[in-house]
Amino acid sequence: MKQLLFLSIVVIMISGCSTPSKSVQLTESDYGPYPNNYEKIVKKYFEMRLSAPSSAQYEFFASPSKGYTRKVPIDGGDIDKVGWIVVVLVNTPDRIGGYGRGKKYTLLINNDRVIEEISPNMNFSEWWYR
Repeated sequence: MKQLLFLSIVVIMISGCSTPSKSVQLTESDYGPYPNNYEKIVKKYFEMRLSAPSSAQYEFFASPSKGYTRKVPIDGGDIDKVGWIVVVLVNTPDRIGGYGRGKKYTLLINNDRVIEEISPNMNFSEWWYR
């Protein structure tokens, strides 16, 4: 019985040592300035990644919003990188010059450059976590 009481006290003490919430960990400066030229930043990012960047068509779904990525749960799941999330559909011509459906990308921008291409992670409920 004493061991159970001792174990309960230890668990309560350890749970009090948790890390601060996500909102406490982030400040306005972490995100960098709002990327007013986000379309230009995204197009520059794809210039080096596409075979025919001058023929690419871009469709932006919304203006940038604040966001962040997190480490995988085995590494604690803490916030990893922060910035502005931009979702864009990039469509490039195929071999005969026709356009298909394109590919949707979620990018994280900080200080006027793309710092992360985000892929969904089934370990987190939020869709933008890598």
